[in-house]
Amino acid sequence: MYTIDLTGKTAIVTGGAQGIGQAIATALLDCGAHVAVADLGAKAPAWLAAYPSALYISADVTDACMVEAMVARTEAHFGRLDILVNNAGLSTMDWVVDIKEADWDRVMDVNAKGVYLCTQAFAKRLIAQGEGGKIINIASQAGKNGYRLMGGYVASKHAVLGFTKVAALELARHG
Repeated sequence: MYTIDLTGKTAIVTGGAQGIGQAIATALLDCGAHVAVADLGAKAPAWLAAYPSALYISADVTDACMVEAMVARTEAHFGRLDILVNNAGLSTMDWVVDIKEADWDRVMDVNAKGVYLCTQAFAKRLIAQGEGGKIINIASQAGKNGYRLMGGYVASKHAVLGFTKVAALELARHG
């Protein structure tokens, strides 16, 4: 089905238990990669049983200690790191004048802070590994446009795009 051979490569997909994350994780698995599927659930999703080269990790991307443990566990289990897909995300819908502070904070924490924490932990280990790798941050058109009722989501995805540009500039020398 796919023509990319990722045999011997290891990936982490955050928010990987369902939806877009599941599609990304299964595509990587189908290309031969070992994949750590990270999500909030306490147990692995049923579909993961079909993939012996997958590992489920319950992790909250807004918690630095859990992120560090997720990256360390993936590296220990598979022996290396190659690809990070920062996919975990959420949205709330409200008019700007009605956005609750707690909703704003949660969206920014998961969508923006989660990308920062995961990128930082993963990049440090990639640099130490010395072989380069890939960090893929999922945004959306909301990172370039504004949409009614999505103030927090749009702001968080703009943050992801800005952070991605800076990370690319700073990490390029490490491959």
